[in-house]
Amino acid sequence: MGLTGFCWGANQALAAAWFDSRTENHPSISPRQTPYLQPPSPEPQFQAGVMVCSPVLRFEQVMRDLSVPQEMLVHPVLASLQGTVENRFTQKDHFKTPVYGPGDSPRSLRTLIDCEFARSELNFPEATEDAMAFLRLLPFEGREDHGKLTRTPVPVVIVQAADDPLACGNDVAELMLRTPNPNVAAIVLPGGGHVGFGPFARKYFYSLMVNFFHPATGPASAAPMPAVAAKEQP
Repeated sequence: MGLTGFCWGANQALAAAWFDSRTENHPSISPRQTPYLQPPSPEPQFQAGVMVCSPVLRFEQVMRDLSVPQEMLVHPVLASLQGTVENRFTQKDHFKTPVYGPGDSPRSLRTLIDCEFARSELNFPEATEDAMAFLRLLPFEGREDHGKLTRTPVPVVIVQAADDPLACGNDVAELMLRTPNPNVAAIVLPGGGHVGFGPFARKYFYSLMVNFFHPATGPASAAPMPAVAAKEQP
């Protein structure tokens, strides 16, 4: 079985690749989260590999950017995202959620996440911060990612566009620099925008996907690479 994802779904797929091969007592998992999680699996669940497109590796920076008003003529992507956040906020009527205060904005993604957590059975003190650590793939403001993909034993490929207006291609380069694992690779294309490969380069996109997951010729069919190329960062 293989796994693929796009945009935030790509982040989730990368997190799944890490979670599938994590160690016991991983520093990205808080003791408060442990009761909600199953123990590490003895065998990888996604043995055919993981292919993702346009992951937002610095999602916490996007959250930071969405905490202040964005103008459509200056940052159209961020302004559009704020509109989506506000629509969700209104749809769920989070104005009545206890954690929403007078100084909060319904266009702030972080505020929306806090409100969603407040209504979730997964809510506990500092749940949002614990979730950020769980999902973090690159360091952010002194908070470590702990090298999540350094142990991944299955093939992982990230497809990214250099002109992505939401997720910077340099972030993929940094992730690869910090991930000395021969099972993890990246393809950075000169164009394609954010998740634009499918509609604008269909032949290439579907050929890439079909060949990556091909049971006879895909990377998962090759001789297995070392499961651990480098120690996870403390």
